[in-house]
Amino acid sequence: MFSRIRSYGISGIDGIEIAVEADVSPGLPMFHLVGHLSREVSEAEERVRTAIRNSGIPLPPRRITVNLSPAGIRKEGTAFDLAIAAAVLCCLGVIDPNGLEEFTFLGELGLDGTVRPIRGILPMVLASVKAGVRRIFLPKDNVREGRAVMGAELIGVTDLKELCRLLSQRASIQGEFFDPLMFEEEDLPSAEDYGDMIGVESVKYACMAAAAGRHSILFIGPAGTGKSMAASRLPGILPPLTMEETIELAKIRSICGLLDPSAPFSRRRPFRSPHHSVTPSALVGGGANPRPGEITLATHGILFLDELAEFSPRTIDLLRQPMEERRVVISRMKGTMVYPADCMIAAALNGCKCGLYPDQRCQCSENDRNRYLGKISGPFLDRIDIGVEVPRQKIRPMHQVSGGDVWTTANMREKVMRALELQQERFSSEPIRYNSEMDSAQIREYCPLTPEAEQLLERYSAGGNTSLRGYGKICRVARTLADLEGKEKIDEMVLSEALSYRSFQRKYWGRG
Repeated sequence: MFSRIRSYGISGIDGIEIAVEADVSPGLPMFHLVGHLSREVSEAEERVRTAIRNSGIPLPPRRITVNLSPAGIRKEGTAFDLAIAAAVLCCLGVIDPNGLEEFTFLGELGLDGTVRPIRGILPMVLASVKAGVRRIFLPKDNVREGRAVMGAELIGVTDLKELCRLLSQRASIQGEFFDPLMFEEEDLPSAEDYGDMIGVESVKYACMAAAAGRHSILFIGPAGTGKSMAASRLPGILPPLTMEETIELAKIRSICGLLDPSAPFSRRRPFRSPHHSVTPSALVGGGANPRPGEITLATHGILFLDELAEFSPRTIDLLRQPMEERRVVISRMKGTMVYPADCMIAAALNGCKCGLYPDQRCQCSENDRNRYLGKISGPFLDRIDIGVEVPRQKIRPMHQVSGGDVWTTANMREKVMRALELQQERFSSEPIRYNSEMDSAQIREYCPLTPEAEQLLERYSAGGNTSLRGYGKICRVARTLADLEGKEKIDEMVLSEALSYRSFQRKYWGRG
């Protein structure tokens, strides 16, 4: 007897439909799985056979062949166990095969017949609903995650016995549906406040510019001046994730097994800060069986690279293409995976190995500094939108500082939100959302300069101070600075500020 069951696997961060075909016929007793399978899928043979027997269902000595189609796509993971078991039980007459095309089956089986939770349930459920199949059998522990998908009817099961019982009484099946409360915005104050940073108003303004236009930013200066503090507070001045962004980020975390059960759909922006010993595969993704890296996990948030010069030069340069294209393409013999990398890059760097430059106490020679900073390539620096020096400050007692004289996270966020509203209105008819995403044609249209600003930019360009990429970044940052000030045109003052954010290359690397 032949049966066909619908299931789903993972390709990149999306679900891909897999048809589980089973045939039980007379012949030499065996259980054979085919269809370009990974090792964990091949092992489903023993899991399914033992789970059926331990569920009290007799398995007659027959030739059982199961094919996972299409055969040209490599199948990975344990999500197919439940579908394989259901297909075999249909062939044995335990489950009525009529009408099963309206169901999708997802889940891993234990040897005792229990249905265990799996990774990547969210993209699989999304793909099933998109294909028109809304009724989905899945592990009970995964139901909450699946309820984020509008239109899905989620039927949680704990073991094979319960699955057989439900399918024998299909008219009484009642699943769970979409829960909009999962996406309510969290109104929790940030634990870290920019008000704690005293005397670095220029640094805070640069942070506002980076957050408002989603520009990459480099903090450079002596050790202990607050570079990491400034970067760690960036999520507090960013807007909450939209529903679409929340779902995409949850899909990524679901595939990696990092979805927090207590808050699976938090609307807070992610902040990822990998150690400088991170491997290239862990940073951008990859491996024998490709998985998302840190830059993908930071999608719609911030990837912070502290102690940038301590990273491997090869690892740093791997970020160059994702910073431009906002995606990572990983090609292997088994196939090509495309992961999103739509995040804001923030980095912190000391001016020398001892961490004191440009302080007079620095004892490093010019060659020492050049060797230390030379680990960071010119093409990577050219992709940095904003470079800001974080100077060493005088230590002052907190009671001598007026709270009204400093930028705090709350009022910085208000200013950023106003600038984002201007961008939302400006790009309402465009496929982009932020100033940093403008192409050349959009720069010409949306970045008008005053005559004085045009003359300044001509003088700057005439000196060969920047590349074509750098010119575009100056215009994009200037547009964001003008939005922060509520200016329609980019004037000389705004452009001067944008140009100053490129001066770090001349001071520390002698270029630009």
